[in-house]
Amino acid sequence: MDVNRFMTRKVVAVPPDMPVSEVAKRLIERRLSAVPVIDGLRHVVGIVSEGDLMRRPETDTQAHRSWWLSVFAAPETLAQRFVKSHGLTAKDVMTTQVVTIAPDASLADAADLMERNRVKRLPVTREDRLIGIISRADLVRAFAVARPTLPTDDSDTDIRERLEDILERERWVPFEDIYVTVLERTAHLWGTVRSGAQSEATELLVRGVPGVRTVKNHLTIDGGVVRGPLLSP
Repeated sequence: MDVNRFMTRKVVAVPPDMPVSEVAKRLIERRLSAVPVIDGLRHVVGIVSEGDLMRRPETDTQAHRSWWLSVFAAPETLAQRFVKSHGLTAKDVMTTQVVTIAPDASLADAADLMERNRVKRLPVTREDRLIGIISRADLVRAFAVARPTLPTDDSDTDIRERLEDILERERWVPFEDIYVTVLERTAHLWGTVRSGAQSEATELLVRGVPGVRTVKNHLTIDGGVVRGPLLSP
């Protein structure tokens, strides 16, 4: 699945010279937590979020400098902080380091970028021009409409070989300590793992493999038997 399929195409964006009060109204009216800032060629030059408008003198919420910041902070830093809290237009308060993504990128790439940069949405650009936006909510919608793995006509032997190949590729699976058997599309897990989380994750991984109908978990944890499957069939 790629970003182009699930992104929002009708993007609410604002120009750099829009007054911050109008930006705030736009966020409220459209029920948004952030809007991209674009120039006349639809290049993304920044983004304004609710966080950028929290500290304002109009509401007496501007951050008050501590004495040590006044003494030790560089004048440039103090000036930037003042502009951020007292700025009159979108370009004054916007965050300029914007993380964007291409429309043909995968949803996995989008999720990685959001997680790594701690953002809730990514402007989608083609040739540096804004064409959409992908958000965490869009990723949830993609999950909601995703089709479950379809069964296959593979034999038990084929399914077992596929399972062993997948388990061996996962670094967190103690593959050398696990043995898998498949009988009538039921995968049986035998061996030893180091924690309950490993056992549950291994079972969950096996359940998602095409051809597996159900899983019987016989794994042991440090010598203690894991009683039955941790997840219902």
